[in-house]
Amino acid sequence: MRLIKLGISRCLVGDKVRYDGRHKRSSVCCHELSSLFQLIPICPEVESGLPVPRPPVELVQQEERVRAIGRDDPSMDVTSQLIDFCEQKKVLLSSLSGFILTPRSPSCGLGSTPIKLQSDLSITEIGNGLFANHLLENFPHLPLIEETELSDYRTIKHFQLRVILYKRCQDDNLVGMSELLDKIITTEFHTDFQLETLENKMRVLNNILNKLSTDKLDNLLNQIEEGHHES
Repeated sequence: MRLIKLGISRCLVGDKVRYDGRHKRSSVCCHELSSLFQLIPICPEVESGLPVPRPPVELVQQEERVRAIGRDDPSMDVTSQLIDFCEQKKVLLSSLSGFILTPRSPSCGLGSTPIKLQSDLSITEIGNGLFANHLLENFPHLPLIEETELSDYRTIKHFQLRVILYKRCQDDNLVGMSELLDKIITTEFHTDFQLETLENKMRVLNNILNKLSTDKLDNLLNQIEEGHHES
């Protein structure tokens, strides 16, 4: 299973890459998930050339575009730098089967990043960081989650299965999946997964996973792991 590449914000594996020179090491990522997947640490800010430590940036809505602007120095604009990084890393990102992101980050926040409105900088809305937004736009069915969501057993197992099944869809390897799902769920879905696109396959699989109890998610994950070890 560890051949499955799972992207992760570098600060979550203990790298001191945050703007203040600190990290946000995640125990669940570094222990439980690293035993199952190959973690690929990425920090868009540092890898685009920003130093550690560095002046903090925030997202500001300017006309039709959200920009990454210095919080204390509004003349600092690193928007193009971060977007260029995303474009340069498309080949690497396309090889990933999921990504764990950092909440509230101007680059990696997923639906949790404050975005100030230019007309009144005291007013904010909540949205995505620039890197997270790039992932959503370019890989719309890539399993994404913020690290803080991995706080309960069911969510962890659900995410693990989404990543594993996304990888199988990437490899066009869903042989036996219909039979396995029928066995686990005890009802027949009559789904052969002979769908044309990864998006359609993931849509069907995600709909099924969302309906499964924790016990059935566990059972499905165990069956897939057993099949992997036997192959």
